[in-house]
Amino acid sequence: MGHCSATSAGPRPWGAALAFFIFARVAALAAPRIGRIEVLGAPPEVAAKAQALIGWQEGDAFEPERAAAAADRLREALEERGHALARVRWRAAPRADNPNVLEIVFRVESGPWGRLVLVEVVGAQAVPEEELRAALRRRPP
Repeated sequence: MGHCSATSAGPRPWGAALAFFIFARVAALAAPRIGRIEVLGAPPEVAAKAQALIGWQEGDAFEPERAAAAADRLREALEERGHALARVRWRAAPRADNPNVLEIVFRVESGPWGRLVLVEVVGAQAVPEEELRAALRRRPP
């Protein structure tokens, strides 16, 4: 009841084909892996920390959401260093020799460096000026 056996003539030929189909289907559904990560255009102080900011290593499973989050972390690191207009774009491309392995490239446009020197509040009526100044002194989370 509910068992399978091979005859004395050997296994049925469709058995091998079915096993290959199942294996090929599972392999096709496997998440692509990261082969290489490259960061282009980052200033030296950010490039030195790029790997830690990205948080991936070669061989990790690729997830687009993690790539977007890594690009955000790179951009935030640039903003903290005075590049308020920084942009980070990324792309993932399959390797020619193995389409299940992706090359990830983060392209950094740091923009001009700047520093906020003076904030002037004019016409504060709905919120007291002291509250506004206190809010400006606080660092974002």
